[in-house]
Amino acid sequence: MSTPYQGKGRVFGEFRCSQCNRTWQSGNSWANTGQMCQYCQIMIYPYSQRALEKSTSKIDLNKPHPRNLCERCRSERAMSTPYQGKGRVFGEFRCSQCNRTWQSGNSWANTGQKCERCQIMIYPYSQRQLEKSTTEIDLNKPHPRHLCERCLSGNLCPTKRY
Repeated sequence: MSTPYQGKGRVFGEFRCSQCNRTWQSGNSWANTGQMCQYCQIMIYPYSQRALEKSTSKIDLNKPHPRNLCERCRSERAMSTPYQGKGRVFGEFRCSQCNRTWQSGNSWANTGQKCERCQIMIYPYSQRQLEKSTTEIDLNKPHPRHLCERCLSGNLCPTKRY
């Protein structure tokens, strides 16, 4: 699909879903690249694109965007997290929709977790090796499998806690 902008860099884009008429703006728009409507789950291409510095919107251009809705990020999925190893790590997450933050000891390469509020898949912005906890961990607290991309795919997370 062709978009108004045909350059190589990131630009500001305006989107309108043809199915539900939802509109949104994004500072993460690229040539010939769409974003998924979070309600209809169909790919939408921008009807308008312009240079980031000419944007009159109050969008925070440094705020992480929903990578699961971005066609460019989805195509680069093989490298969608900072950590690219095989084991479990500690991840830090920030929802691009509601700004909710959380941490998890069940973070994996190229695997996200759904935001409890927005129910959109979010990928960690930071990951590091697990360390033995110095605080009390509630071993009876269940792992939220309904929010975990790894568990939802059928590859259940181990139950061992650190």
